[in-house]
Amino acid sequence: MLTHRVVYFWAVLVTLCVVGCAPGRLEPLANDFSPGANADEGYILASVTSNGGRSAKFYIRHVLDGVVRPLESRGTGLFELASDFADEQDSGRNSSQRGRLMLVAVPAGQYELINWALLLIRREHDRKRLTPAQLPAIPFSVRAGEVVYLGNLHVAVTYGGDPGSVPGPLAPIVTARARVTDRSARDVALMAERYPNFLHSPLRLSVKSRPEWDLTIQR
Repeated sequence: MLTHRVVYFWAVLVTLCVVGCAPGRLEPLANDFSPGANADEGYILASVTSNGGRSAKFYIRHVLDGVVRPLESRGTGLFELASDFADEQDSGRNSSQRGRLMLVAVPAGQYELINWALLLIRREHDRKRLTPAQLPAIPFSVRAGEVVYLGNLHVAVTYGGDPGSVPGPLAPIVTARARVTDRSARDVALMAERYPNFLHSPLRLSVKSRPEWDLTIQR
């Protein structure tokens, strides 16, 4: 009986570790972070935005160990509803952008952008998220001590109802589509303002997409 209890205890402990120790989403560095403390570390810069839904996610995979972690447009806690692009969030139904500038630290190595997802708000939606079943990977490299800019990772949605109305929390989302574009003029300027310790860090642009990513997901 004691042996069975010990086995059960370790089984529960391992399960909790697997669930609790799984890598979470990537979060932006603190504004006062100083690069270079870890010689094997590099940095990913991207803006992650959407014009609707609860949150947009773009999934990054580390090729060496296969770990997948998302960059997400929505913050946590007090910053959950904040947007780094407030001047663009009301610029129109289709061109609006709401989200975050992401500067994250990761081990240097080979990475892939592998998919995206849009989390929905309304309970009436028949799906909790819109996401492609599978997409071909977009490879990029992270070099030690260097910032690599992946672009503006944006999910553009279309709404049902009156095209002239302003979408609100109850507006039904009909379609979603991911776009990877170069907004480095805006994003690098914001990085320089927010992260003064990175002013002299080398920066490389790696804004890439693939034709297969140019698809619309319908609800």
